[in-house]
Amino acid sequence: MILIRIRTLKYTNKSVRLLIKIEIIAWLMKNQSLIVSDILKGQGKFAAEWMLVAQKTNVNARWILKPMNFCMNYFGNGEIKITTRGNFRIGRITMQRKGGDGGRETAKMLQFKINPAEIFENQEAL
Repeated sequence: MILIRIRTLKYTNKSVRLLIKIEIIAWLMKNQSLIVSDILKGQGKFAAEWMLVAQKTNVNARWILKPMNFCMNYFGNGEIKITTRGNFRIGRITMQRKGGDGGRETAKMLQFKINPAEIFENQEAL
């Protein structure tokens, strides 16, 4: 897993902050497929080949089983950008500093978020 801590806000010079953001985005673009694969699929003999998404509502429940390559393309393909809150988005994956751990070492790790229910919306469009 990639463990980096981004502290772009400590620099007061706007041009330095912009340069750092550009370099980070360039690095993310260069390693985009590897990052997405690591997040969703994993590595080694326990790498996931399928993604199962189950959703239970008050009325009914539904589920969908998709190949991991489809999910990696669906969630990982797209623009790399910085959100208004300063987090990074890689396609449909949000990357942020974990935080909220009361100062423990785990607060320095990265957290990646997806909304797996979006796969249902994609399925309904087909």
